[in-house]
Amino acid sequence: MNNRINTRIAALSAALQRRQMEQAMPVDGLSRSLFAFEKEMAALDEQGKEKLLAALNNPDDGQTDCLNLTLEDIECWIEKIKEG
Repeated sequence: MNNRINTRIAALSAALQRRQMEQAMPVDGLSRSLFAFEKEMAALDEQGKEKLLAALNNPDDGQTDCLNLTLEDIECWIEKIKEG
């Protein structure tokens, strides 16, 4: 039992050290834009989700096929973004 506790403490300590190192690193431009995208998606209300759905299903370039997404697809996508 003691060995299991020590192993768990060591794993938590290692995870904490990794997290501290990640936070100490400067955030690159791509990561900043992905964080902003995550916030934007999380803040969408029903009307915003519907606008996003319409934009994805009706590309205006004339060359891209329709994605045929549903509102449930958008909501699932947003939940996955929130989970990280």
